Formats: sequence, C-alpha cells, structure tokens
Amino acid sequence: MNWLGHLWLTPPTPHGWLGALLGDFTRGPVPEQWPVALREAVLLHRQIDALCARHAAFRSSRLRIGEQHGHYRSVLVDVFWDHVLAAQWPRFVGDGPESGGLDAFVARVHAGLDMVHAEMPPELAQVYPRLRDQAWLLSYRELAGIEVALRRMRRRLRRDHPLEDAVRDLAADVAGFAADFANFRDDARALARAAHERTAG
Repeated sequence: MNWLGHLWLTPPTPHGWLGALLGDFTRGPVPEQWPVALREAVLLHRQIDALCARHAAFRSSRLRIGEQHGHYRSVLVDVFWDHVLAAQWPRFVGDGPESGGLDAFVARVHAGLDMVHAEMPPELAQVYPRLRDQAWLLSYRELAGIEVALRRMRRRLRRDHPLEDAVRDLAADVAGFAADFANFRDDARALARAAHERTAG
C-alpha cells in the first residue's frame, strides 16, 4: 500500500508513523540504535509490502489496470488502494481508534510527525512539509488528488511513464478495487495487531 494505508496500520505513535514513512526511505538492516517503536514500524511496513506482493487480492487489482502499464501496475495498485481507503474511510476503519474520521486521523498523524521531524532523514525531511501543508493524504479521497500524486511519482521514475493515465482504470472500476482492498484488509490488520502487541510489550 501507499502512505495512507501504512500510516493507518502502524502503531499510532510518533515513531510508529515515522517508521511507516521510513519504510520507503530505508533499505537493508534496520539500525539497532533506533527506538523500538521506530524499528518495529519499519519492519511492519516491509511485512505489509511483502503481504501485498503475494496476496490474491493484490493480484486481482493489478489485472484491473491496463497492460500498457506493465510492472508499474503494482505501484498503481498501492496508490489506488489508498484512494479507496481515503474515500471509504468509515467502511474500512470501522469502530477502531481512527473511527473519528479521516480528517481527524490525518491531523493526529501530522502532529505526531511534527514531533519527530528532527529524526527524519534528509529526503523525507524535505518531502514531509509538502505532504503536510498540501494535505496530500486528504487529497487521496478524490480522483483528481490521485492523478496529482501519480504525476509527482512520475517525476521520480528512471524512465518516463504516464502513470496518471491509469486513473481512468480506477475511475472505471472503483468498486472492484474497493472489493479487493476489503479482501486484503483483514490479513493486513492481523499483521498490524502483532506489531502493536510487540511495541506495547
């Protein structure tokens, strides 16, 4: 999944949210000197990514995207699932601690990340203020916000590819992508619960 999904599933602490983002900025062994909550959140991010790669629901969503997008279909599913999570937040979050609404959840995440901004590596420290101030996570509710997010991602590709064109596939089958995410959600939450217990212990 993309950032919103990882932030939702990680233990709801400043270091948990930082680790949810750092999963896309770190490779190799997780430094032992990092706080336990941060290490566990990075590992959870990696476990969720691995679960996505092998999950039937993820494969189903990949097939909903045009073949012309090739191996980028996996990246696109990550972003499209963030859209269905954001757009249907009450359906997927239910009565958990984040049930107060997406806006309230994102405000808590931003407040927590502000507390650990000094611990962010340079690349993330440069991106995070834009993520917060331009309300990227909230923008995922709208197809237009997903299109903008894909344009940002396109600029980071080694080979140019019109990722944003795939929004047509999302728009044509939002219900299908949402059904796939619903099938994935419980398995992802089981991983998250285990991480929450380790961090609490």
